[in-house]
Amino acid sequence: MSSRKLALDVLRHMKRSGNIVGATPGPRSQLNHSIKTRGEGHPLESAQRPRVLSLRSYNPLLSKEDFLQLLPQKVFSTESLPESLSAFEVVKVRDPRYFQFRDKYELVFPTFKAMKQYQVQVAYSRIDGVRPNFRTVPIANPQRPYAKYASNLSAAFQSREKFFETIHATTAPAEFANLDLDELRRKIAPVEEKSLIVWNFPPDLRPYDITEKYWCYEIKHCFKLYWDTSTGKTLTYMAFNSAQDCSKFQRNFHGVYFNENDQCKLLVEALR
Repeated sequence: MSSRKLALDVLRHMKRSGNIVGATPGPRSQLNHSIKTRGEGHPLESAQRPRVLSLRSYNPLLSKEDFLQLLPQKVFSTESLPESLSAFEVVKVRDPRYFQFRDKYELVFPTFKAMKQYQVQVAYSRIDGVRPNFRTVPIANPQRPYAKYASNLSAAFQSREKFFETIHATTAPAEFANLDLDELRRKIAPVEEKSLIVWNFPPDLRPYDITEKYWCYEIKHCFKLYWDTSTGKTLTYMAFNSAQDCSKFQRNFHGVYFNENDQCKLLVEALR
């Protein structure tokens, strides 16, 4: 076979499969993988097996597209991705009490087999310049912790009183607890678009003072989520009537000083 014909055959294979040498584990490791995942068809065993991958990352801007780009088929193949590889949800993990990004993403797959297939395919890829170190998370119902976060945020958007009433509940309200992960995300998305958390407002500042100072923004209400009298640190939740004003506030005031003689800058984090 001539070198030209060999090169054309390799290119055709790349376009068809998306695989190149070194992009995915070799046949031996895939054989081991198939042995380990045997028994997936048993209903009880499938239900008990984990189907969530966790990734630590300090980048709060990753989306599902970033995780799809890890698949060699997405980069090199001209064909669309098979649903078995793309049917997962990406959850940006946030603290259910303070709403901060926990520097972690969770990829939720429909089955254990789909999770392992994705993990094998992306083993040699890179995200933010490094190979992703995915860890399996033994969560039977991944929507439960997200339901707690969603119900707390929804309560905070309603009022301070409703928030502090809700956070002491042991379980999420029925309107959140009975939803699957996709329904929860769609339900809370409009609230996230109108919500911010802000570090380092002066500790003696009242909610009224904040709304007065930023009167040109449609601030619905705000209140402290956390404060430390010994250090002067504060964390404030802000709800807006307008998603546009919420986004504009984050862009305009993240990294600026509230007063000229302050020692700490405002750190503004959007939830969406």
